[in-house]
Amino acid sequence: MRAEYPLALFDLDGTLTDSGAGITGSVRRTLLRMKRPVPPPDVLRRFVGPPAWQSFQQLCAMSPAEA
Repeated sequence: MRAEYPLALFDLDGTLTDSGAGITGSVRRTLLRMKRPVPPPDVLRRFVGPPAWQSFQQLCAMSPAEA
């Protein structure tokens, strides 16, 4: 029997993969390119889970336009 699914979605928030290192590394590189201070590792880890725009606003004091 063949299933008829046009696409598959994967939730990559840590359930299927350990995405923390990739997320924190991406945030770090983004902040460096924006010439913004990079927070310490314990703060960077708080980016894992919530929406990125929300974390940039709350943890890096960015405006909605910057985030």
